[in-house]
Amino acid sequence: MRQFFTVLFVVALCTFSRAQKTPKFEKTPIGNSGAYVYMPAKTEPAELTYSEDKSKVYTMNTEFDDYLYDVVFVELAEPLESEAIAEGILIEYIDYLKTVLETKECAGYGKGRTLSTHNGARGVIDYCKDSDNYELQITGWADKKYLAVLIITGEHQYPNPSVSDIFFKGIRFPGD
Repeated sequence: MRQFFTVLFVVALCTFSRAQKTPKFEKTPIGNSGAYVYMPAKTEPAELTYSEDKSKVYTMNTEFDDYLYDVVFVELAEPLESEAIAEGILIEYIDYLKTVLETKECAGYGKGRTLSTHNGARGVIDYCKDSDNYELQITGWADKKYLAVLIITGEHQYPNPSVSDIFFKGIRFPGD
């Protein structure tokens, strides 16, 4: 009987030691764009580059508990005519990022998402695998002036959807 409890204790200890850590999210500025995102760990300041059309492109990432969290935030050089157009531009931009990230299979876009903190934003989601078989969860948001793409990458899909939602829905556009 004593051996049974010893085995049970060891199994419980192994299970506990492999349990997912819960991140403490911090509101993090995205460069000097006026936008913020909730990141699960300390993050280096965003890097600013410019696209061919002179749009500002901010990128940042951090790692927490074997998952990589990436943010790409684009301040468009020229505002779009409508939010309906923004969703199409967002999908084109994510398609471009998928080639850079070498995705090999994706589930397909879930469209028509809305962001409670920014009425003008429209969003899409997708789930992909890359060339190294890592799982990518991708959420994108767009309005007439901005695009935001948030990605969680790991060996497996992030196991706690309520935690990943904090990251994916934690984007704050300028003025929010």
